[in-house]
Order: sequence, then C-alpha cells, then structure tokens
Amino acid sequence: MVNKILFEEICPFVRNAMRHTIKEKTLSPVANYDNLFVYVLKGTAQFVVGDLSYNMEHGDALIIRPGTLYEYASVGGECMCIFVDFDYISSPQELSLAKLSDEKSSFDHSKIVSETLFGDVHIFNTTIYIKKIQLFEEKMVGIVEEFTKNNPYSVMKCSGAMMAILSDVARRLRLDTLEASDGIGLVEEVLSYINEHYNEKLTNSAIGAMFALHPNHINNLVKRKTGYTLHQYIVVRRISKALELIDKTNLTVYAISEKCGFSESKNFIRLFKNTIGMTPQQYRKRK
Repeated sequence: MVNKILFEEICPFVRNAMRHTIKEKTLSPVANYDNLFVYVLKGTAQFVVGDLSYNMEHGDALIIRPGTLYEYASVGGECMCIFVDFDYISSPQELSLAKLSDEKSSFDHSKIVSETLFGDVHIFNTTIYIKKIQLFEEKMVGIVEEFTKNNPYSVMKCSGAMMAILSDVARRLRLDTLEASDGIGLVEEVLSYINEHYNEKLTNSAIGAMFALHPNHINNLVKRKTGYTLHQYIVVRRISKALELIDKTNLTVYAISEKCGFSESKNFIRLFKNTIGMTPQQYRKRK
C-alpha cells in the first residue's frame, strides 16, 4: 500500500534499532521491508544502493527506501554503524516481521510494511545521502539505547527522536539544495558568504552592511528559507566545521575555537555543548 502524505504529517515508528559492525562485504544485495536509516559511528564503509555508490565516513548517513536493493563493505578495517528500521507513519506498528530484510532472490515485495510518497519534500521519495551530520549523533545513539532497554514509553521516545532527526535532515537538505527558482537570490548569496567567511568576525550588522540591507530584513529572509535565524545559521556552520576538525586533527580546543571564528573558547565550549549535548573534549573521547 502506498501512502501519499505531506512531510509535516509524518509520525515515525521505529521497528528496530541497533549498532552494526561491518567487517566484510555482504554476500549478495539485500532489501529492507521498512525504511532504513544508516549512520556511521566509526570507520569507513562503501554502500552501493541501486546503481549509486557512496563512500561513507563518520557522521555520514543514508536513508534507503523499502524494497531498494543495497550492499555494503567495510573499507580499511571494521566500520561501526547504527541501523534503524522505521516507517514514516505509525499505523503499521503492531505488525511483526519475521525478517527485517531479505536477499535479492528471496525478497517479497508484497511484505513491505508501507511505502510513503511525499507530495511536497520530493527528495524523500528517493535514496537520501547526507554528509557530516554529527549534530544528530546523540539522538541516534539515544534511539538505540531506548529501543534496547525497552523502558516505559520507549516507543514514544524513539518516535520523537526519529521525528526530530528526520525534520532536521529535511531542513539540512533545504540548506544544501535550495530551490532552483531562487538560484542566484539574496539568501543564497548571504549563505554562501557565511560558508566562506565563517572563521571571521560575523555579526548581523556587519552582514547587513555587506549587502546594503537592514540586518532584520536579512534575518527574516534567512529564517524563512532555512528555519534558522541569521545568528543560529552562523553558529551551526561554525560548529559543523569544529566537528570536522575534532574528527580529523589533533588541534586543541582553543585552536579549533579560533579557526572556527569564535571570539572566546569559553563561548565555543558553551555553544558546542548546547548544540551537540557534550563538550568538545567529551566528543573527542567518544571517537
């Protein structure tokens, strides 16, 4: 059955959530009876979904639709991932599955839990690949913990966390692929400027002066397009770069703070913790 809905109507149900260690290549392509959300916690893996290949590192994610064939292999050693099987609507949650997935030769399309077709956010009707979304890692880990412990209201907790992740993914995709009709518009110019100059001193007033417009006007345009205020977008861009530097370098927190445009390391640590849920030092120790 195909459910045609708008994105704001989703009510995710998590049917399974686990950590999965990829040690070697799958024997043959497989497909899931639910949607599958894959998030890389550690290491590198290659996923082949249909005719497309994705080299995934820590912080990268895939959303694979039910019935879509995929295979994977670790690259350069073991790769630790989180696999979450879910559907976008909660109505089939009482349905128990003998198998969450099957190999190509055994897959039965009639057993797919539900297929969702979005009438507005059309990219969710395809395989979605998102790079560097460590901002969501704490929520992903929390889903696995809730599902495993099966505490009271775990179903609600998992559903709520998945709702937050999917809505953040949709917002992230809007930031990365702004609608073609706005191709060379003001918002794109502002966001492009921030992406290139995030390590410099940026204020709403300075950006307003740069584009010869009142900063409140620019702030309203950015918020309408991205969901973030102008200040929030600057912080998110800086934190995203900080995550990359923590992952790929041994720079001190102070040095990372400077490189990402924060005036004080204390302010950086506070904003990092508010955004990620832990301090930069705690995040580095989790690697």
